[in-house]
Amino acid sequence: MYKIEKITDRRGLLRTDEDARRHMGCIAAAKMEEGCALLHCRKDNQGHVCDRYIRTSLVQDWKKDSATGNIVLETMNSIYHLR
Repeated sequence: MYKIEKITDRRGLLRTDEDARRHMGCIAAAKMEEGCALLHCRKDNQGHVCDRYIRTSLVQDWKKDSATGNIVLETMNSIYHLR
């Protein structure tokens, strides 16, 4: 399970649209599906139990920090920072 720490655009600027604000802070399980990341949100950003999915645009690259386990997931449109 990962917490969506932040979502930025491809230039690194924090996304402030309604969807991004709603997704940041969610606790989710993550998997790859058809070239996209599928994040199954189990808790929303308020800590309430939820059951919704976030499907990203096509994943271009991802990196996992071996020391912290944090993941940076780069898609065609956004960069997701997961902890």
